[in-house]
Amino acid sequence: MAVADYALHRQTEAVKALRADLAAAGAGDDEDLALDAIEGETGFLEAVAAVLLSIDEDAVLLAGIKARKEELTERERRIKAGVERKRAMIERAMTIAETPKLTLPIATLSLARRPPGLAVIDEAMIPATFWRTPVPPPPELDRTALTERLRERAKAVAEALGNDDPAERAKALAAANAAHPPIAGVDLDNGSVSLTVRRR
Repeated sequence: MAVADYALHRQTEAVKALRADLAAAGAGDDEDLALDAIEGETGFLEAVAAVLLSIDEDAVLLAGIKARKEELTERERRIKAGVERKRAMIERAMTIAETPKLTLPIATLSLARRPPGLAVIDEAMIPATFWRTPVPPPPELDRTALTERLRERAKAVAEALGNDDPAERAKALAAANAAHPPIAGVDLDNGSVSLTVRRR
């Protein structure tokens, strides 16, 4: 098979895979729209471009949802604060009217005397027996340091293995192991492929 024919074959397979992935992910309208967008496309570049446009449309929707959520969160905060202010107004009015209980068609309101609460005047004067020591957080794995150390070891071992002379290779491996000893319980994985999209 000629190189051009092979490349065309691989691209055709890639378009089929893209369609199949979108169909399998089609749990919602957004994936269905993306699938519809590439359904008529036979070219690899056009199919990828159609899915990329679908990503752009999703990003616009996400930005709108985020803005709406922020707006609703702020509105919720204002309404909650308003409810608390209105409750305080009713409490004050009932206190002034010396009416501890009020029966209305829509509700019965009662004022209850709360027990005195704590008022801290000067923390420095409070005896130590009334202070609690917080429980320290559990130790956390330093993944960055581990990854860096494992990569340094892998690089040193790879350089040592690249030595053609068996005696020199053994010596270089021993030096690599001494400078970068293995770490029990961890190893590097095989890495992965990551898509980067640079907008024009």
